[in-house]
Amino acid sequence: MSGVKLRTAAAVNSVMADATVEVELAQLVSEYLQHHRCSGAYEAFQRERSRAEKPLDNNRGPASRHKPSGDLFFELMAFFEDGDRVNFYRLYDACIPTQYRLTDPDAQKVEFWLQIYFAVFPALPSAGGKKGLREGVSLKPSVIPSGGVDLSVGMKRLREFIETRGADAAANPEFLPYYALPYVPAPTKHPTFSSLFLPKWTLDMRGMLERFIANAPSETPPPRIHAILLHYYGLDNTGAPPSPPKPPPRRAYGTEGLSSGGSRARSS
Repeated sequence: MSGVKLRTAAAVNSVMADATVEVELAQLVSEYLQHHRCSGAYEAFQRERSRAEKPLDNNRGPASRHKPSGDLFFELMAFFEDGDRVNFYRLYDACIPTQYRLTDPDAQKVEFWLQIYFAVFPALPSAGGKKGLREGVSLKPSVIPSGGVDLSVGMKRLREFIETRGADAAANPEFLPYYALPYVPAPTKHPTFSSLFLPKWTLDMRGMLERFIANAPSETPPPRIHAILLHYYGLDNTGAPPSPPKPPPRRAYGTEGLSSGGSRARSS
């Protein structure tokens, strides 16, 4: 019975520690934004914090569940099939946290291929009549010397991606040729990129995305600053509370100094 009590007490202490750190984190972020006069960011942070505040789940701890399943998974895949970039990323961003997407090699690989998929979607064999075809092409008439579908809108987004978040992928030889893709006038006829427009590539993309989601972690760890504060305040399993500052050493202003001074005076 004592073991149950100990485990229960540990769980309660863990939840209380998480709550303490969350309050402290919010205060630190608020102070930082106010100190640097980031009034817009401060107000947005307060609004988002108020909207996101929910009672703590004692059985879950500080990690958050993100992995899509059930209807959410089918909805995500439906947006993928339809080439609906906006709604796909709305769910994808909510289900696959940014921290995981930026640090996990498989997540980075899937992210790069997804950017290519939505960039070329209007020219895919399966794009006919789908939303991605209507939204992925330019609204203004354009002349394409070699014929085919206008991919200027999607290629612009792809170029922005590879110049920013996708820049690190250049170290991977698999992706290096695709840095030229936004600048190729007729990628459907280019020998390097023509395979993207075969039905098999779309099927492979879907299979890769399904496997990635199936193998993605059900929970993601809290941000690193959360662990840092837990350790600092001695609320984790390994940390110890910070020691109070030691007082400066006391100088010899007492009777001993006076007496010794008096002895020297008398000896002189």
